[in-house]
Amino acid sequence: MTSIDDAVYDVMNGEFANSKLGPSKFSSDHLKVLRKSKVVLDHIVNQEFITEHDARRMIAPCFQVNDLDGGIKIIKLYAPGLYTIQNIGSVNIPSSVHFLRDLRKKTIPRLKFMRCHALKNTHLLSKSLEKESRLKKKKGTSYKRSPSCDDAEAGTKWTRSSWFPSPRGGAPMVIPTYFF
Repeated sequence: MTSIDDAVYDVMNGEFANSKLGPSKFSSDHLKVLRKSKVVLDHIVNQEFITEHDARRMIAPCFQVNDLDGGIKIIKLYAPGLYTIQNIGSVNIPSSVHFLRDLRKKTIPRLKFMRCHALKNTHLLSKSLEKESRLKKKKGTSYKRSPSCDDAEAGTKWTRSSWFPSPRGGAPMVIPTYFF
């Protein structure tokens, strides 16, 4: 999860399965984890200012852990509606000192891979949201904006209040004498 402009967004997905239910729980949750990752990827890709090039490069990493065993997968959008899933590998938490070598050679690089792509997704999402907020800000201060758009009072704050009637019913209309 990442926070951009006081809103929280998911950039990757993970799940810790209940170890008491055994390995069958781990294998039955694969589809659930991948479905959640697809939703995360869709949310980022469907932003207004994400380009087609960025959408094809984007990877949504996901992990699933049960007891001391885990696995990392990535989901990628190759074409509109065509998602591919790739198994990166297992991530095993060492249970003794003898397995610390595997932690350094296998587990940590795979976790760094996930972190790298999560940061890339965050960067692309923040760029898109920044462009969107700049465009909204620009539209809000535009002189060509019609007062009928959105709220008339909010869209005409830059004008004198005597030019437009009040949007509230029954409010007195102030008409300067020099208009006639």
